[in-house]
Amino acid sequence: MRTHLLASTVLAVCLLSACAPSRPATTPLRPAQPPPAETMRYRVFLIGDAGSSVGHPVLTLLERQLAATGEQGAVVFLGDNIYPDGLVPEEHPDRARSEVRLMAQLKAVEDFDGRIVFIPGNHDWGDDEPDGIRGNPEAVARQEAFVEAYLNRGDTFLPNDGFPGPVTLELAEGIRLVALGTQWWFTEERVTGDADDYEISEPADVLSELSDVLFKHRKDHLLVVGHHPMQSNGPHGGFFPWRDYLSPVPIYGAVRPLYRRFLGRRQDIASATYRRFRREVGGVLRQSEDLVYAAGHEHSLQYFRDEEPSALRHYVVSGSGSGASHVDPGGAEFVAS
Repeated sequence: MRTHLLASTVLAVCLLSACAPSRPATTPLRPAQPPPAETMRYRVFLIGDAGSSVGHPVLTLLERQLAATGEQGAVVFLGDNIYPDGLVPEEHPDRARSEVRLMAQLKAVEDFDGRIVFIPGNHDWGDDEPDGIRGNPEAVARQEAFVEAYLNRGDTFLPNDGFPGPVTLELAEGIRLVALGTQWWFTEERVTGDADDYEISEPADVLSELSDVLFKHRKDHLLVVGHHPMQSNGPHGGFFPWRDYLSPVPIYGAVRPLYRRFLGRRQDIASATYRRFRREVGGVLRQSEDLVYAAGHEHSLQYFRDEEPSALRHYVVSGSGSGASHVDPGGAEFVAS
């Protein structure tokens, strides 16, 4: 399959950026060895949920890897770049803390010669509520302005202005990045699209545009990035360690994990909103015979394959940018936390 080289490269560099915490990783189902250097055309570093990563070893490791990569690579921050509620206004008492958390990531990549991309997650929309309903597009706009002013490299925060995308970038010949603002699907404060050069107001418009992009560039290696994963064996997917079912007492302790597995908060895969996102956006992705979809949201590394006789799609979760959480190995090609 054409994406084998790209996918193995993505997976290899994900391991470098997602498994830096000193906490031992779960046993991988397959050896996590990068492909030989001579076979690599381009490297993509994926790091998600780095919004609490001040002083975290993952950024030190990332900076070292980027320095060795040079121009033939890219780094993508997969959202939740600032916990708990994005870049607050300048007059807010938590503004300094917000800036420090974002600056830690910017300083790690400021000398990198390759492509730098930030996308927003649910926390970057300024809503720390579990359901993430009251997102604020202004919070996304503040972060976009801050990131692009600091890096001074043009469009590095995508999609623009809180829109859902898709936005496409040619990373190298035959390798294309497609950026999605997936939180747009989850918030009631949805941007309706009256910008001069961007007129998307309904999910059907986004789906049509995404379908067109994937078809137009079907002969390229396609890396689609968004904050919300299509599959997950972590807490957002309803997977918890057994101790959570027993605390504080067995019956009551089981209520929360069972609720999140079968009903779910809005940000959980079981919720009606998330099911619609997976059905609609995931359905468009499945029209492609050959792509990688990478996301954060979960604080772990996960890799799934969707293989058919004439198609191979790769699903990567790389969200251990500033912490680690439980992940279950069932059904995955690889998991680590």
